[in-house]
Amino acid sequence: MKKTTLLKTMLLLCALIVGSSYGWAQTDKSAVHTSNVTLPTSGTNVSSCTVVIGGSDYDGTKLGKGGTGASASITAPSGTKYIHLHVAAWKDKSPGFTYKVGTADAVSISGINSDSGIANSSPFTFSGDATSSNYYKVITLATALENNTTITFESTSERVVFWGVNTEAESSTFNVTYNANGATSGTVPTDATDYEKNATVTVAGNTGSLVKTHYTFDGWNTKADGTGTDRAVGSTFNITANTTLYAKWTPNTHNITMPTTDTYGTYTASATSEVPYGTGITLTYTPASGYESYVATWSVNGTPISGNTFDMPDENVVVTVDVNLDPHIYTTLGGTEMAAMSNAGTTYGNVKTIIKDGLTWTADAYQDEAKTDNKMLQLRKRDHSSGVSYIKLPVFSGNIQNITFSVTSTSSDTEAGDETSVTLQFQADNSKTGTVIASSGSTASSEKVIDLSSLGNDYNTGYITVKTGDYGIRIWSITVAYLPTDIDVSVSSANYATFCDHLNRNFDGTGITVYKAASNGTKVTLTEITDGIVPANTGVVLYKDGGTAGNVAIPVAASAGSGNYTGNEMVGINVTTKVAADGGSSKTNYILSNEASGVGFYKATDSGANLGAHKAYLSTTNAASARDFLGFEENTTAIESITNSKEIKGEYFNLAGQRVAQPTKGLYIVNGKKVVIK
Repeated sequence: MKKTTLLKTMLLLCALIVGSSYGWAQTDKSAVHTSNVTLPTSGTNVSSCTVVIGGSDYDGTKLGKGGTGASASITAPSGTKYIHLHVAAWKDKSPGFTYKVGTADAVSISGINSDSGIANSSPFTFSGDATSSNYYKVITLATALENNTTITFESTSERVVFWGVNTEAESSTFNVTYNANGATSGTVPTDATDYEKNATVTVAGNTGSLVKTHYTFDGWNTKADGTGTDRAVGSTFNITANTTLYAKWTPNTHNITMPTTDTYGTYTASATSEVPYGTGITLTYTPASGYESYVATWSVNGTPISGNTFDMPDENVVVTVDVNLDPHIYTTLGGTEMAAMSNAGTTYGNVKTIIKDGLTWTADAYQDEAKTDNKMLQLRKRDHSSGVSYIKLPVFSGNIQNITFSVTSTSSDTEAGDETSVTLQFQADNSKTGTVIASSGSTASSEKVIDLSSLGNDYNTGYITVKTGDYGIRIWSITVAYLPTDIDVSVSSANYATFCDHLNRNFDGTGITVYKAASNGTKVTLTEITDGIVPANTGVVLYKDGGTAGNVAIPVAASAGSGNYTGNEMVGINVTTKVAADGGSSKTNYILSNEASGVGFYKATDSGANLGAHKAYLSTTNAASARDFLGFEENTTAIESITNSKEIKGEYFNLAGQRVAQPTKGLYIVNGKKVVIK
């Protein structure tokens, strides 16, 4: 054999591919059961047969007999690129099946399935799905055959039947198909060109306006998952096979605006710039010195979130935060502080409930045994003798109103009323004999309350001593209620201010009027809250004619009041927060100020500016983004007539809220009032 012929044969054999999916073939012939080549009909253990499919008879070849295989050949013509065939094993048998090209080594065809109809003698009534990859096989050659070539099929150990053998030449032209790849609307481009091999293809654009919600079209790729070759719109490539180009989608990106560092600490996010849609974001509060016992409650675009994580929406995000005291309960044994009790409670106004869960104690001289039982702390003595256990309670801010323990006895028999002898004491130190500052008393009750409301800030730390009876107690919950404190509020001589606090506040009787606010797109309407109560975390506008003479102490309200805050567009903040123009969810943010156009709401800057704690800003969908100023409804009712613009000093705005550099005749707003230039 010549060296060139040997090399060609080796390359051909190395390129042989057995396909169990007819998707590899140039044409689908899964339903073609006739043959375009002559099938073998004789030889050792070789015979012709008939295969019945759907009531029609087709010629086939049977190889082998019981327990013995056989081989037979066909002749594939020059130019063959694909060999299609149907093959089934004898009923309940699993033989090997191979083919070889010319004198090359045999190659195994895997996945030869048996069929219950291939049994006994011909004709064989086939019972399976002959079009499935269980029976339809395709041999794909890397290069087409240069000459007529013998293809030999062999059953290695049992009987098989094959039929529908077809050879196919390589296609001389190729096509390009575009795939929408998950688009939610639009249509893909159509390329009907039959390209010759190595012809130049120009990649189509998004001519059918494909759209995928939350994503942006970014060209095409040769794989659906984007890991193939990118094909940019308008780029070219040389085609060598049928090609599918998949739309490439990149998630929309937006920015996150975080609160700025303030007295309480710093606030960060795991990502803030050009964050892709759907990205998981983690928010972190790092307390400043002295505020280690404070916790952050986060909101995203004005909506509170659970915990400190959220998935990036398809819009810019403004994160706000409310930082409040988190009263953890700590335990000590023998004077050694141990881990914090878990904070599993719920905040109701200024009351926080902490439920003990998952902490284990060890014995010491004061306490023989203390353990957890479900979601409660159990304190008792092994020898049933009276004893004392204590729990250290740091009072972070002073002003504790009371501490309530929900308790039951550990006894399961006649001592069921043992809580009668339980006394909870607040002491200045952790000894059993320390001075008792306040006590719950020993009256039989499932709730033990230590009233500290008269102490104020006298004791910033102290100890709860639990005196148990013979069978001890189970403590189910500990509730710490802080005394409400006044907050100082002032209104400038401009008459208006904004306000928010994390507690309900009562302005009734202070001389300050409370309003909710909403914009109709051209002005802001204020609606009075007649009971004067501002619910916790609610933004409002305050009004005091002439302003206040210094600070006014605003007390805590016992409830959220009965005021109707429906439609209120004020967003309250309790810590210093950067407020930018983009409020997310198609909203625009405005900050109350007294500038050239008078008192009103001015659109925040694109980059944002800090707004102090306990303030509020207007966030509305009704104002066009071009409007720079929203005046109060009452400020734009009077119309002043002037001859020319030189008579009044100040910046001029048209009725759309846009600044006018050189006003001519017409109606304008200047210093919060309507004026007509004649």
